[in-house]
Amino acid sequence: MDKSTVSNSTEIAKIKGALSSFNFGGSLVEITALTSLIGSTAAESLALGEKGPAGLVWAMMTVFGAIPVVKLFIATSTPGWLRESMGVSNAKSDAVVGLFQNADKNFMFHDRKEPAIAVESEMKSARGSRMKEDSPISSQRRFVYVFNQHTISILNCIPSSFPGDEIKIYSFVEDPWRDKRYASWFSYVDWMLLAASVMGKLGEFTLLWKYDACTLAWVSLASWVFYFTAAVILRLHGLWGNTKKSEIDILTGTLPTCSSVGVDRKIILGIPKSARVHLIWRINWSIGAIIGVSTVVATYVSLIQSTSNEGFLIWAGFQVLWLSIRSAVYYFLSNREGHYHVGLEGRPWRKVNVQDRSRIRRLVYTLSKYQIQQHPRSPLSYEDDIVAPENLENIQSEYPASPEDKNVTLSIQGVIPDTVLSSVSWVFGCKEGGFDFYDTCIIVLKTSNGIISIPAARALSTRQLSGQPKHDSEEGIDLIHLPRGGSLPHGSSAFPDNSIEVKWCYWIPCSGGRWLHFITEQSKNRGQREAAILTNYEVTRILNNGKIMNISLKHVDEVKEIVDYSTIACGHMQALLR
Repeated sequence: MDKSTVSNSTEIAKIKGALSSFNFGGSLVEITALTSLIGSTAAESLALGEKGPAGLVWAMMTVFGAIPVVKLFIATSTPGWLRESMGVSNAKSDAVVGLFQNADKNFMFHDRKEPAIAVESEMKSARGSRMKEDSPISSQRRFVYVFNQHTISILNCIPSSFPGDEIKIYSFVEDPWRDKRYASWFSYVDWMLLAASVMGKLGEFTLLWKYDACTLAWVSLASWVFYFTAAVILRLHGLWGNTKKSEIDILTGTLPTCSSVGVDRKIILGIPKSARVHLIWRINWSIGAIIGVSTVVATYVSLIQSTSNEGFLIWAGFQVLWLSIRSAVYYFLSNREGHYHVGLEGRPWRKVNVQDRSRIRRLVYTLSKYQIQQHPRSPLSYEDDIVAPENLENIQSEYPASPEDKNVTLSIQGVIPDTVLSSVSWVFGCKEGGFDFYDTCIIVLKTSNGIISIPAARALSTRQLSGQPKHDSEEGIDLIHLPRGGSLPHGSSAFPDNSIEVKWCYWIPCSGGRWLHFITEQSKNRGQREAAILTNYEVTRILNNGKIMNISLKHVDEVKEIVDYSTIACGHMQALLR
């Protein structure tokens, strides 16, 4: 045996000895450090599908960069609310799948400091065919906290509108030549890369087996089989770019809340849904995380135990080869989702068709739902309201009553709340917002002459049943009149607070410059109600006599101002419902 052979054997023994010094029982810190040194950026991009399904296979052909990929697999396969609580959310995972919450569930990201940046509504094909060939049906509404990169690239092409600007609706127009130009080419590239991985991995397996690295050969092959199968499934399902069976409608900007004024806004309809948020991708990522960790551990255990010097060199050589090919694939292939022309058509509201107006209404009502869940009054206070009105009949500025009437029986069909009025006003460019609409509403009444709708005012009053003082002498606080936006002891439907009386107080303009005044339960306002007819003086007196607690209103002029804002919002509601 010559000196060079002895020297090589000695060096290999040193490397294997270093591997055997790892503390596998304590942690994977050493393995993580070793496998994170080289190629993690390319591996992460390919594993997350930026270059197509075949990239998933090449991302995991080598253990170099595997641990960062596993971390991303965990983040992208985890639901948004759980991702936040587990602390695995990061910019890379958010760029792929975004961060959102199902608007039809009452769970909120209570620990998240940043507000939502958009609301969106997903529209699916009724028969599972292409959206352009079928009538769309609504699927899911969401509050968006972080957009994925696919959506951001499209939204960046749209100018924002500001308060005072006319509303403009944009529709996504897909490049008609995209499929012809790219689909066949992408398919060819994917299948060639998959075929190359088959030949390469079989060659690696054969050589490792020949030189007595059998365990290492099987570990490497088993891992590859999973990722190869996953890539083939994704390719056969066409999950390599955007899905044509689902579209996203988005309302984004500085969203209004009960205490803040909305500013810039954008509305776009029909963005194709990114294929990478599909369930199949998420399943592959979740299983891939387990396979990835197991492969890294099993690989290094195999290297320590019984791998021959020749087997070790073959394994290391293939790792370098796969790393080189992976880097080439990453740098030379284009991003699948960004490889098309973004066509956008902008239209003013008057030119929007009936079907698209219905989709925009769904976005407005989703924004209202977001405001309700953020509201200090709690969702319980809005349970009986009309949160998604489909029509607004016979709008009147006041309730018709004879001069002799002192009381009247009202048949309340429903109440359109402040959250809806605030949302629609912002969408239509109203400069007012926030607290301006805090106590606004539209009341729908049934009269002998039919249904009428009247812009009105209402405030939520709370008081302790055991008796509540009108003034806190220690803090110097007037407990009858509290500013808008404060937290109220309102309880919840799941945990009602029986020591607190929570009531809605209503004021409806009435003929002769008078007011209808009545009170309802917190979560029930429909049905027959007895209303007193009051003068301006009587309204002011009631607001200050201590029977209505914890509201901001002190004078009838404030009630009139609220009704004015309700009237403004009513005009926007009419436009929305046309």
